[in-house]
This record gives sequence, structure tokens and C-alpha cells, in this order.
Amino acid sequence: MERYDASVLGMLDLQATWQIYSVGIVAFFTILPAIEVGLRLPEWWASRGTAQPRDLLPKNGVCNFLLSTAYTMTTAGFGGAMTLGLGFAAYSLSDWRIPLSWWTVPLYFLAGEFFHYFYHRLMHEIRFFWADHATHHSATEFDYSTNWRQHLFQWIPKMVTMPFLTLLGFHPAGVMLFGAFISFQLFCHTSRFGTWGWWDTTFMSPSNHGIHHSRNPVYMDRNYGGFTVIWDRLLGTYANYNGERMVYGITHAPNSTNFVTVLISEYVYLWRDFFAAPTWAEKIKVVLGRPGETFEAPPVPKGAAVDKSAGMMPTPIAVAAE
Repeated sequence: MERYDASVLGMLDLQATWQIYSVGIVAFFTILPAIEVGLRLPEWWASRGTAQPRDLLPKNGVCNFLLSTAYTMTTAGFGGAMTLGLGFAAYSLSDWRIPLSWWTVPLYFLAGEFFHYFYHRLMHEIRFFWADHATHHSATEFDYSTNWRQHLFQWIPKMVTMPFLTLLGFHPAGVMLFGAFISFQLFCHTSRFGTWGWWDTTFMSPSNHGIHHSRNPVYMDRNYGGFTVIWDRLLGTYANYNGERMVYGITHAPNSTNFVTVLISEYVYLWRDFFAAPTWAEKIKVVLGRPGETFEAPPVPKGAAVDKSAGMMPTPIAVAAE
């Protein structure tokens, strides 16, 4: 197969495009929470003195902002470098090259969408990854400040996913750029605006992503897509809104607005279950198994003594919320 110069990607100047994208992301992360406050203002004013007053600011707003700050300062740049680094390593081993030109833009778009879909699904289906990703889903309010609710190690499943595409000849920078276009999803982090008719059948929307964030059994493990739900439809993980009221959050709710508690909450359960699992096979399954289907130690009542000589039997738990 003809080889292409890896330094020339065709019609796009990826560096300039990435800079424009980065500025846009900063703007979205700033503007959308401001929009949220603006939308809450009339609701807050109208509900004053009623039995159910509306909060002007999201309860998790400060916690979400601190989580975003921690992610940006510690792992955002490092994680991107690691993901690209492994992608380029795999790319150098492949004899295939898919140039970035007008006729390959649809291919790169689908590759970027698959990149997001696959690493996102890994974060939900491997418990070790879920312990990190649960931070994003643990908010019981689904609003624009949820965009800030970042977690520290999301780059690991991204790094794992990237080589699958670069070995096929997709340039790592192209995959990263098109995968980043799913930031349209930032606008979909809201329980407002309802369904969007025909749009919901193919593209991401507030209702489609609300399904993803809900812990309703009928909606769990659905709608992993970024800008579209194409891969969800092809791979059987799409769910359409059926009118059921969505409840947001996760099974092991941290019940805290302390950002450190929120970050480590699910790891506490993972750690506990790993050491309580009776065999090494069970221990490995705790780490690499699907959330909700791995060994879970029975809860110990407060003040009760633990009989370490007694074997702990696996107890099934509800599947982790998306």
C-alpha cells in the first residue's frame, strides 16, 4: 500500500485547528455554567418562600469546579501526551496510511467517534476504570456545571484505545482532533430542553446524554457516543427516551460535596472488595470485571466486629450507573 508522509496530513493545519478548539473549549467551560445560573435565576426568584425553593447555584458547583481544576493542573496535558505517544508508536509499526483529505474526512469523523465510544465504554465496563469515571457520574444534579466534574485518570482508557485506530493507518493527531469534536456533548449536560425529535435518532442531545447519566435500570449502560449515537446503534447500546423520569447519580453515592471525597469514593469500595475477595481469581475480577458483576463484600454494620475467619460470599449488586 502507498505510504504517505506522516508529517503532512492534507487540507487541515491541525496545530492551528487545535489552538482554535482549545480556545473554544475554555469558552464553553466558562459560558455554559454562566448560562446555567441565568436559567436558574427566574426559577429561584419564583420559588422563594415556597415549600420547595430552587437553589440559585448548583449544589455541586464548587466541587465540580475544584475537580476540573485538579484535572487540568495534574493530568490533562500529561494524559494527552501519553495517548499521542502510544498512538504514534503504533502508527510507526503499521504500513497503512490514511491521509487526511476531503474524501477521508468522513472516515476520520467515524474514527474519532469510535475513539470516544470505545474508551468511554471501557470506563463503564472495567471496574478499575469505572472507579475513576464514577466521579463524573456521581452528581445527583445534571446541569452545565457537571461539565467541570472531571476525573484524573481518564487518559488511561484513551491511551489503550488509540493504537487500535492508528494501526489501521489513521494518524494519531487526526484521531485526537476528531475525537475532541465530541465536545459538542458539553452542551448536552443538562436536564433541560427535552427531546429533539429526529435529531435524537442519530445525534447526541440533552435527553440522549441524560439517559447516559441516569441510574434508572432501563437506561443503564446506554448512549456512550460523542457527537452522534451511530456506534451505539451499531453495537446495541442505544436507548431512546421513553418518558420515564430520570434519576441521576451512581449506586455508591458519595453523598458529599468535598472534591477529595468524591474523587476517592468509588476507589474505597474497590479497595475493600479487592482485599475481601476470597480468591485471587475473584480479586482480579474485582479490578477488571464489569461493575455490578464483581465480588462485593457484605456491608459491616457500624460497631460490629468482623470475623476474619468466616468466608465472605459474593453478593450481587446493582449495575453501576452510567
